[in-house]
Amino acid sequence: MADLNTLNDIFEDELRDVFDAEKRILKALPKIIKAVSSEPLQDMLSEHLQQTRGHVERLQQVFESLDLKPKGKHCAGMAGILEEGSSLLREDGVEAVLDANEQEEKAADARLSRLAETTINAEALNAGVAD
Repeated sequence: MADLNTLNDIFEDELRDVFDAEKRILKALPKIIKAVSSEPLQDMLSEHLQQTRGHVERLQQVFESLDLKPKGKHCAGMAGILEEGSSLLREDGVEAVLDANEQEEKAADARLSRLAETTINAEALNAGVAD
C-alpha cells in the first residue's frame, strides 16, 4: 500500500483507483449490454459506454498533465460490483425482472454520487485545509 501522507498522495492514489474502475466498466459494459433484454436499457447502457470512453480519455490526459504514467490501482469496490453484476447475468429468470435489478443498482449509484458531490467531498476538502 502506498504511503498517503499528503493530499497529493491521496489524489494520485484515488486517481489510479478511479482509472482502474473506469477501465473495468469499459470492459464490462459491452457484456452487460448484450445480456439485457430491454432495448431502452440497452440504449442507456450504450450511451454510458460512450461516456465511459470519454472518462478514460480525460483521465489519461490528467495523468499526462501531471507527468504520471496512466496506471490504475486495483479498485476492489468496482471489481466487487462488477463481479456481482456478472453473477446476476448468469442467473436464470424473467428478463424484465433481471433488468429491473440493474436499474435499481444504477439508481443507488446515482444517490451515492450525489451525496459525495454535495457533502462528503466538501467535508474532506475542509478537513485537509484545517490540518
